[in-house]
Amino acid sequence: SAGYRSATLSKVVAAATILEVGYDLVLLDVDVALYRDPRPFLAERAARLALDLQFQLNFPRKDLNTGVYYARSTPAARRLMFMWATYNGTSDDQASLYALIRHECSFDARYYVPDKAKMSGSANLSVWACRGQPVAIESLPVIAFRTGHHE
Repeated sequence: SAGYRSATLSKVVAAATILEVGYDLVLLDVDVALYRDPRPFLAERAARLALDLQFQLNFPRKDLNTGVYYARSTPAARRLMFMWATYNGTSDDQASLYALIRHECSFDARYYVPDKAKMSGSANLSVWACRGQPVAIESLPVIAFRTGHHE
């Protein structure tokens, strides 16, 4: 519905505004439960790997989950968030992000980065060019950021 689309896209506008004023952010949907504060892990990992955004996967699919992500206030993250907030996409925030990446970004390179954190698993780092500007996005290790969905 239009109300649902508006509600989900308002999260993106709020996140873009927070990044624009210089703060990093962790965005969690209301149905997410945490066992401990993820910010130290996310911030250290993002700084070490020079990441702009980190998303949970909708495992076992390899779709980015817009209900769990960390964004640093980098020029690339701010640019992508502004593009996402103003993109006339489809039904909700997640579908709009997919449409934005599909239509406005190109896959520059994809390479494996060893996960040097103390958790098992591996990191997937993708570098995209969105309207000609690179943005580094990581899908978070499934072992540490699992969804409640099981197929």
